Amino acid sequence: MIIGSGLLARAFPDSFFAREDVCIYAAGVSNSACTNPNEFMRERQRLEGALRQSENVDAFVYFGTCSVADPDALNTPYVQHKLAMEQMVASHANNLILRLPQVAG
Repeated sequence: MIIGSGLLARAFPDSFFAREDVCIYAAGVSNSACTNPNEFMRERQRLEGALRQSENVDAFVYFGTCSVADPDALNTPYVQHKLAMEQMVASHANNLILRLPQVAG
């Protein structure tokens, strides 16, 4: 299954949408300049639901950000949020966290 409808979600073949053994979480806050706590809370709630729904999948894939390695960006609300989401995903027995740079079409 694929959760999301943006650029990353559409990069996967249609066959992934029907898979029940893999969850690709390609949703949430994508704007690295975001500071809106409501956007962060929306992603947190959606991710919590996806993790509950996907407890038994063989792989739960989450896209983090390379900005966690940038000292100038580390303390931004966006990077702190992404790190918190990674911690949630890391609790899934079969997680895969991929840290990507800014993705553009």
